[in-house]
Amino acid sequence: RSYSVTGVQTCALPIYKHVIVEKPIATTLEEADEMLKVANNSQGKLVQCYPCRYHPTSQTIKKMFDSNAFGSVLAISATNHGRMPPHSGVDEWFSTKSLAGGGALMDHITHVADLIFWFTGSKIKSIYATAANLFHPELDIDDAGMVLLEYENGMKVSIDPSWSRPSNFATWGDVTMTIMGTEKTLTLDMFAQYIDIQRNSDTHPLWLNYGSDMDALMLRDFINHLKENAQLMLSGLDGRKALEVVIAEIGRAHV
Repeated sequence: RSYSVTGVQTCALPIYKHVIVEKPIATTLEEADEMLKVANNSQGKLVQCYPCRYHPTSQTIKKMFDSNAFGSVLAISATNHGRMPPHSGVDEWFSTKSLAGGGALMDHITHVADLIFWFTGSKIKSIYATAANLFHPELDIDDAGMVLLEYENGMKVSIDPSWSRPSNFATWGDVTMTIMGTEKTLTLDMFAQYIDIQRNSDTHPLWLNYGSDMDALMLRDFINHLKENAQLMLSGLDGRKALEVVIAEIGRAHV
């Protein structure tokens, strides 16, 4: 949980415990900076949980960027839609602004923002964002939005992070990206490998994913690198970079 993990991490790291943290790394930049400070002064490693980097398709796209296969990248259009977690029980904090730091924008911008940082290495030049409550009017939280970014390399990016999927949708959500370059255009649908299951006993269809288990790939890499004391692909700094983008977008969002 974003609102309660900071104390756990800052206590665990000094006693040589490695920490892998869910996104967002914190709800404020001050909390993130404190965690990074503690990690830098300890032998424990602080790792941000961004499994999308480990998906084989993401790995392939990264190699394409590194080899300049796209030419000059003009624009990227991305989505990270999803269902809002139930506003009750152990999940209630997720859609409580004071605890989670925000709503759909806080939840669903970070994965795509991290992928774009990783793919391109470019920094953000300008931000425009809009946020709204369109699907859950009983809650005081954003559940829809749109983000427009301009990067220093001239690339234009749009991100739709909305909690726009109904509770009976066939899967939790998506991560999609269309990359438009001067040499080629590529469309990524990270969870497109699924079997559509529909049964009389179910209240809604189920998409059973049979693609690569990027969570397992990430954890395996994490463990192997710790054993070898090698440099990890992800660090707490990656989480801080994505959080900075999200907080800037929330701060500038037109409601």
